[in-house]
Amino acid sequence: MKTILKPIFEWLVDQLMLFENPIHNWILAVVIGIIAFVVAWNFVGRRYRDGSIRGRTPGSILHWTIRILVVIVLYFFVAAAIWLIKFVLSIPWWGWLIVLGVLLGIAIAAIILHRRTIHVEANSEKGGK
Repeated sequence: MKTILKPIFEWLVDQLMLFENPIHNWILAVVIGIIAFVVAWNFVGRRYRDGSIRGRTPGSILHWTIRILVVIVLYFFVAAAIWLIKFVLSIPWWGWLIVLGVLLGIAIAAIILHRRTIHVEANSEKGGK
Protein backbone atom coordinates (compact mmCIF):
# COMPACT_ATOMS: atom_id res chain seq x y z
CA MET A 1 0.00 0.00 0.00
CA LYS A 2 2.99 2.29 0.44
CA THR A 3 3.32 2.46 -3.35
CA ILE A 4 -0.22 3.82 -3.59
CA LEU A 5 -0.61 6.01 -0.52
CA LYS A 6 2.87 7.56 -0.38
CA PRO A 7 2.51 9.28 -3.80
CA ILE A 8 -0.90 10.59 -2.71
CA PHE A 9 0.68 11.95 0.47
CA GLU A 10 3.55 13.59 -1.45
CA TRP A 11 1.15 15.08 -4.02
CA LEU A 12 -1.00 16.49 -1.23
CA VAL A 13 1.95 18.05 0.58
CA ASP A 14 3.22 19.55 -2.69
CA GLN A 15 -0.18 21.18 -3.31
CA LEU A 16 -0.45 22.86 0.08
CA MET A 17 1.18 26.27 0.09
CA LEU A 18 0.79 28.88 2.78
CA PHE A 19 3.63 31.25 1.95
CA GLU A 20 4.84 32.89 -1.23
CA ASN A 21 8.40 31.91 -0.41
CA PRO A 22 9.05 28.27 -1.44
CA ILE A 23 11.72 27.85 1.23
CA HIS A 24 9.22 28.74 3.95
CA ASN A 25 6.71 26.30 2.45
CA TRP A 26 9.35 23.58 2.36
CA ILE A 27 10.34 24.19 6.01
CA LEU A 28 6.68 24.11 7.06
CA ALA A 29 6.10 20.92 5.05
CA VAL A 30 9.09 19.26 6.74
CA VAL A 31 7.92 20.21 10.24
CA ILE A 32 4.33 19.15 9.60
CA GLY A 33 5.53 15.98 7.87
CA ILE A 34 7.67 15.02 10.88
CA ILE A 35 4.78 15.63 13.26
CA ALA A 36 2.42 13.59 11.07
CA PHE A 37 4.95 10.75 10.87
CA VAL A 38 5.44 10.63 14.64
CA VAL A 39 1.69 10.68 15.31
CA ALA A 40 1.01 7.94 12.74
CA TRP A 41 4.00 5.83 13.83
CA ASN A 42 3.01 5.93 17.50
CA PHE A 43 -0.68 5.29 16.81
CA VAL A 44 -0.04 2.31 14.54
CA GLY A 45 2.66 1.00 16.88
CA ARG A 46 0.17 0.97 19.75
CA ARG A 47 -2.33 -0.90 17.56
CA TYR A 48 0.30 -3.54 16.78
CA ARG A 49 1.25 -3.90 20.45
CA ASP A 50 -2.33 -4.31 21.67
CA GLY A 51 -3.12 -6.74 18.84
CA SER A 52 -5.75 -4.60 17.10
CA ILE A 53 -4.04 -5.02 13.74
CA ARG A 54 -1.88 -7.78 12.31
CA GLY A 55 0.10 -7.82 9.14
CA ARG A 56 1.85 -5.26 7.06
CA THR A 57 -0.93 -4.09 4.76
CA PRO A 58 -3.45 -2.95 7.40
CA GLY A 59 -0.67 -1.19 9.31
CA SER A 60 0.54 0.56 6.18
CA ILE A 61 -2.95 1.67 5.18
CA LEU A 62 -3.65 2.97 8.68
CA HIS A 63 -0.25 4.69 8.90
CA TRP A 64 -0.59 6.56 5.60
CA THR A 65 -4.24 7.44 6.22
CA ILE A 66 -3.38 8.94 9.60
CA ARG A 67 -0.43 10.83 8.11
CA ILE A 68 -2.62 12.33 5.40
CA LEU A 69 -5.31 13.35 7.92
CA VAL A 70 -2.79 14.86 10.35
CA VAL A 71 -1.15 16.86 7.54
CA ILE A 72 -4.52 18.24 6.42
CA VAL A 73 -5.52 19.18 9.99
CA LEU A 74 -2.16 20.78 10.80
CA TYR A 75 -2.14 22.78 7.57
CA PHE A 76 -5.65 23.97 8.40
CA PHE A 77 -4.58 25.11 11.88
CA VAL A 78 -1.46 26.84 10.55
CA ALA A 79 -3.54 28.58 7.86
CA ALA A 80 -6.05 29.68 10.52
CA ALA A 81 -3.24 30.98 12.75
CA ILE A 82 -1.72 32.92 9.83
CA TRP A 83 -5.13 34.40 9.00
CA LEU A 84 -5.69 35.37 12.64
CA ILE A 85 -2.26 37.01 12.90
CA LYS A 86 -2.84 38.95 9.68
CA PHE A 87 -6.27 40.03 10.96
CA VAL A 88 -4.88 41.20 14.30
CA LEU A 89 -2.06 43.09 12.61
CA SER A 90 -4.46 44.76 10.17
CA ILE A 91 -6.34 46.54 12.96
CA PRO A 92 -4.74 49.89 13.92
CA TRP A 93 -3.44 50.47 17.44
CA TRP A 94 -6.27 52.84 18.33
CA GLY A 95 -8.78 50.13 17.45
CA TRP A 96 -7.17 47.84 19.98
CA LEU A 97 -7.28 50.63 22.55
CA ILE A 98 -11.03 50.95 22.02
CA VAL A 99 -11.51 47.18 22.34
CA LEU A 100 -9.36 47.12 25.46
CA GLY A 101 -11.32 50.02 26.97
CA VAL A 102 -14.66 48.32 26.30
CA LEU A 103 -13.44 45.03 27.79
CA LEU A 104 -12.03 46.84 30.81
CA GLY A 105 -15.33 48.65 31.31
CA ILE A 106 -17.26 45.38 31.11
CA ALA A 107 -14.88 43.76 33.61
CA ILE A 108 -15.21 46.66 36.07
CA ALA A 109 -19.01 46.64 35.76
CA ALA A 110 -19.08 42.87 36.34
CA ILE A 111 -16.88 43.18 39.44
CA ILE A 112 -19.04 45.99 40.88
CA LEU A 113 -22.25 44.05 40.17
CA HIS A 114 -20.79 40.90 41.72
CA ARG A 115 -19.68 42.74 44.88
CA ARG A 116 -23.06 44.46 45.25
CA THR A 117 -24.83 41.13 44.86
CA ILE A 118 -22.66 39.58 47.57
CA HIS A 119 -23.16 42.66 49.79
CA VAL A 120 -26.96 42.56 49.38
CA GLU A 121 -27.06 38.81 50.12
CA ALA A 122 -24.91 39.29 53.23
CA ASN A 123 -27.15 42.09 54.51
CA SER A 124 -30.32 40.10 53.86
CA GLU A 125 -28.89 37.16 55.83
CA LYS A 126 -28.02 39.40 58.80
CA GLY A 127 -31.45 41.05 58.81
CA GLY A 128 -33.29 37.74 58.53
CA LYS A 129 -31.74 36.29 61.72
